[in-house]
Amino acid sequence: MNSQDTGTFKTGDGRDITVNAIADLYRDGLSLSSPYSGRIFQLGKDNYSLSCQFSTVDCDNLESIKTSKSYSLVKSQTPDKQIESVRCISNPQLVGEIAVVTSENGRYLARLKESAKDQDNKRQYLELWDRSKLLKTIDINELEEHGPINVDEYFSFMSWCPYGDQDKLLYVCQSKKPKFQSFFKQQVKEGKIRNLGDDYSKIEDWGECLEGISHTMAAVIDITSLKITTYNLDDHSLADSRWLDGGNKIVSTAIKETPKRLGLVYCNNRPCKILIHELNDASSFDIHIKSQSLHSPRVSHCGQKLLYLKSPLFGAHHHSVSLCLYDLKTGSSVELASDLFVTLPERCFSMDDKYVLFLNENYLHNEMSVINLESRQLSKIKFPTTGVNILDFNHDIILASGSKIDTTPTLYVAILTTPDLVAWHQIEDCIHVDEISYQIYKVDAPDGQDFISAVLVSPNLQTLYKKYKLGDVQKQESELPTIVNVHGGPHSCYLAFYMPTLVLYARLGIKSLLINYRGSTGVSENYLRRLCGKIGSIDVGDCLHVIRHLAKNRAIDPKKLVIHGGSHGGFLACHLSCQDEFKFTSAIIRNPVVDLVSMYSTSDIPDWINSAALGHDEFDFTWLPTKEELAKLYDSSPISRVSKAYVPTLMFIGNKDKRVRMFQGERWIDHLAARGVETKCKVYADKHALSKTEVSADSVITAIIWMLRHL
Repeated sequence: MNSQDTGTFKTGDGRDITVNAIADLYRDGLSLSSPYSGRIFQLGKDNYSLSCQFSTVDCDNLESIKTSKSYSLVKSQTPDKQIESVRCISNPQLVGEIAVVTSENGRYLARLKESAKDQDNKRQYLELWDRSKLLKTIDINELEEHGPINVDEYFSFMSWCPYGDQDKLLYVCQSKKPKFQSFFKQQVKEGKIRNLGDDYSKIEDWGECLEGISHTMAAVIDITSLKITTYNLDDHSLADSRWLDGGNKIVSTAIKETPKRLGLVYCNNRPCKILIHELNDASSFDIHIKSQSLHSPRVSHCGQKLLYLKSPLFGAHHHSVSLCLYDLKTGSSVELASDLFVTLPERCFSMDDKYVLFLNENYLHNEMSVINLESRQLSKIKFPTTGVNILDFNHDIILASGSKIDTTPTLYVAILTTPDLVAWHQIEDCIHVDEISYQIYKVDAPDGQDFISAVLVSPNLQTLYKKYKLGDVQKQESELPTIVNVHGGPHSCYLAFYMPTLVLYARLGIKSLLINYRGSTGVSENYLRRLCGKIGSIDVGDCLHVIRHLAKNRAIDPKKLVIHGGSHGGFLACHLSCQDEFKFTSAIIRNPVVDLVSMYSTSDIPDWINSAALGHDEFDFTWLPTKEELAKLYDSSPISRVSKAYVPTLMFIGNKDKRVRMFQGERWIDHLAARGVETKCKVYADKHALSKTEVSADSVITAIIWMLRHL
């Protein structure tokens, strides 16, 4: 009888543990509420309201719960106008709508709700309120002007006009899908054959996570007349629309749809331009720079300055960016800073429009930075934690969430006076997880010209045993197994944020090693491009080099290693399963790229192959790989080495994945199983990230059991 039959397993430090106990540890780690968005409103001269939204996991019902809390903030009467007090003024309230937005004057509110009998029959309802009076509920499905309002992370934006009476609502929506006419069921009238026989025509969408979204536009509803006006551009989808020029104009990112829509999620290299529409007529003009992608518009408080990001076209799918400023009066742009890995908050201008606040990835940290628009001087703002996310910036108040690898997320608030004088107030409790410790490494690359960053998270066994009354420690920390994590992308990175799964692994006596190989973001554009055309070589070598370095320094046990990765991290996990230097006890792989040859024809981002595998900076939609290029794609693929794979492998696959089709992972598992290697494969009704609450819970616990069984 094995441990799987009894439901009991050995942890990394030698304790017996049951499946129920593992599930309880998961529940404990995921039940914490984490702030994910916020909003700042002015109530009086020095009085403000903060509204914050939190997310937590209900493990009993396997669903994500969103709640909202309100806080009051009072500025002091002193000349420096620092925070006098901030306190919570409400209990957590369940968030039932999919979007809600309040006008700056507090008078108008729009609430978007969704009702669905099933996935294919969703209906949206837009409620429009004037103070406590419900003016109108609009059934979006019944509108003639447009289709569903976008609520995705890429296209969507909803805002009341911040100027004048603030009685106009701007949002991004999909075009109305045409009603097709059958050849047989409709009588064709002379001159009216639109959509005749088109009911089986292929309609492209924007790929992974944006399924069914084909063409988007901006819309404005006037609350006084309830008239809806749409703003459109042929062959382009509009995204991230904003008010401009005192409410007389609208600015959007316009993404080119022809000759083909390429996947947008995780990509900032698409053909995009900044489009400006006149509100009262159909005219428009754009900001366009040849061979550059322009996106993420943000508008100053005066409405005359427009901030946007500029990145190279095609090539690496996630580039560093330049921060640019467009002056509406002069029609000219200036570049403020370059070679940054920027995240712009929705509101990023100081009230005097002299400063812009943003986040910038640097090494393993997400740094809060501010740039002076006159001097173009870039300054860093000190923050209490290594991980930070800006929730809102308004009235020179910064609302942010922060965490560390060993500290849970919480809320912070501060007044921006000057970048070097920011006093942070923590307004929610956090938990310092003393059962773990972590070490950040900066390892010289094999060629001596670069470095590779890594984080090693280890259990503090003495603290862990004392806290949970587990008796005497039986093993030294140097004897514990390590799960080696390699991120996807490849142009992304691990940051020093709190990650519940790392704490969960530590409580099971397992170390976690996070590797940012060359090609990761957060260093420079040159560092990022170092990997282009060399995947399967440099990235694999970097991972082995870091493992070798830590093993030599006795930070990890090279005989007790587990490999884990998804997407391009799965690509690397498959590659690392085939090498001889380190014998992994098991592999846990999610939606991996295993065959670059077939991926080119099946992924929503075929240009990724062109850049990552072949090193091309440009992409031609008519391009087809040559025989020599096909050979290189095969040689770079894990499938070319599958005969050397020996590691017991657990595979997780999403059957709705449009980025890396599920047959890639299936092919790997089939080869291993045919050769007698122990395998297990789970297929979920989910997308590439496998982020559904029930999927995440099942996959994490399944992975833990797989790891423990094979230690």
